[in-house]
Amino acid sequence: MPRMGIAIEDQRSSSTFRFEEGRGIITDMKVRRGAGNFNSDKCVLVVSIQRVGKDGRPTEDDVVEEELTIGKLAKFHPGNATSADDQDPSDLGEDGEGNCIYAMEGAHPDPKAKASVFGKSLQEAGVRPALLNGFCPNLIGIDAAWAREMVKYSGLTSDKGGEAEGSNLIVKKGEGNILNLSEINRRDKQAPKPAAGKAQTAASPAQAAPAPAGGDNGEASTKAVELLQAMQGKTESVTTRAKLGNKMVTLLAAKRVPPALHNPVQQLVKDKEWLDETLETLGWAVAGDQITIPAA
Repeated sequence: MPRMGIAIEDQRSSSTFRFEEGRGIITDMKVRRGAGNFNSDKCVLVVSIQRVGKDGRPTEDDVVEEELTIGKLAKFHPGNATSADDQDPSDLGEDGEGNCIYAMEGAHPDPKAKASVFGKSLQEAGVRPALLNGFCPNLIGIDAAWAREMVKYSGLTSDKGGEAEGSNLIVKKGEGNILNLSEINRRDKQAPKPAAGKAQTAASPAQAAPAPAGGDNGEASTKAVELLQAMQGKTESVTTRAKLGNKMVTLLAAKRVPPALHNPVQQLVKDKEWLDETLETLGWAVAGDQITIPAA
């Protein structure tokens, strides 16, 4: 175990909290095994929310990462889908981390599960049901007024005696509490096809990007490089090819990339030859399945 100090730069907020009432933007969402004491045998939806002020700018509060229970790991696993339309995602197993919910045959989340209550509140606030299909990137970027809905747990007793109580994360009831609802509801709709006889023009490739393997797709190459560079943080990090693909899917939604580019960008990242050549050009280290992302 490495030694840890208590200086300001060493301090971090706990990874599992709950978001109290107020305005916030969903900055990330993923599916994994629960990290909390009571969620360790559960599959959970992890929602990361950044509190923002009335002006829409992020406050200095840390991003809150809240676990919303989906159900037992015997019924649900983290999964990885290539797009919002992928009906056959990869099962990442009990200890994976993915961008969608993988359900065993016949399994459905209980209406009382925290993830179900969260989804119901989004739908009642106006989010299209098609966007609540378990594909996490659909919901990244929602800017809403959030609230806590109190709930009593039948059969459980609190430390102070009496029925145990808890709360669920929901969109505050009432109209207009998802501030960018129109923008969110435009996601994942069929992109218009170009008129017959008109060729699509592609943007020039990024200076650092090699031509994509298997064809010329400069616009997708440019966007893929841009999103790869967006993965660089303040410190160096290590990931795998699969997790890099997951991050790319998340960023495609978070960065409002046009739907027509989603599949071409993902195909480039899956192309080992293109990816390795691009990462080498960007100065990233690749060793087999392991990829080192340098600090920005």
